[in-house]
Amino acid sequence: MAQRFGGLFSPDSRSGDSGRLPVIETRHRLQGRPKWVTIAASPFLLSAFFQEPAGMVMNLAGFGLIAAGMWMTGEGLVAEAPMSAAAPPAARRSRVSCSAG
Repeated sequence: MAQRFGGLFSPDSRSGDSGRLPVIETRHRLQGRPKWVTIAASPFLLSAFFQEPAGMVMNLAGFGLIAAGMWMTGEGLVAEAPMSAAAPPAARRSRVSCSAG
């Protein structure tokens, strides 16, 4: 008779575990940098309220674009961290010299 497999990572395991692989939390080494770029753009936000309406809109739009770009950059770094942690090191060029002569 055939016997059904039911290991630790099987979806039908009865051990109370959901059968999902464990999540490894990794952090990209540059993940904190977008926060500092957003802070550096804060003069746009602060000076917006001391201008004419057109200048206010331009300063708020400038800060919003920078903040949105840095948010997307941060999310990209979060998504890249597990892939770069699991990637094998890059291959190196061989040291064998081929000289015609």
